[in-house]
Amino acid sequence: ALHSTGESDESQRVRGDAQLLRRLLLNLLDNALKHTPRDGNVTVHRRREGHHIVLTVSDEGPGIPAHQRARVFERFVHGVHEPQTLDPASAPGTGAGLGLAIAQAIAHAHGGTITLLDASPGATFKVSLPSLPSVGVQS
Repeated sequence: ALHSTGESDESQRVRGDAQLLRRLLLNLLDNALKHTPRDGNVTVHRRREGHHIVLTVSDEGPGIPAHQRARVFERFVHGVHEPQTLDPASAPGTGAGLGLAIAQAIAHAHGGTITLLDASPGATFKVSLPSLPSVGVQS
């Protein structure tokens, strides 16, 4: 199941290339779905933190082993997980190992960051992007 939480406030907007930002989100969702058991959940949360919009994507998969965390955003790196917990149709190794590297490049191109948060079991990726200034009346 896919869950989305967060405020739906017009002030939670970022300036950027809509197609690239969509790709960033889709890459994170694809990664989360690949590593979540069939009966597990993927959660997306959006919130404002100061002058940034923060998006988190969390899964209920086996998580990322400590020895792989430093390389998670490198190109062509695939995670090694317990295959019996995953849907065989979406097992690791079915992609090119570029999804997280591309997501990171897109976040950086928009003046933002993407990080892997400590989550076990499961994995949580946090994207922080500069928000558009709030529209207000100037005096």
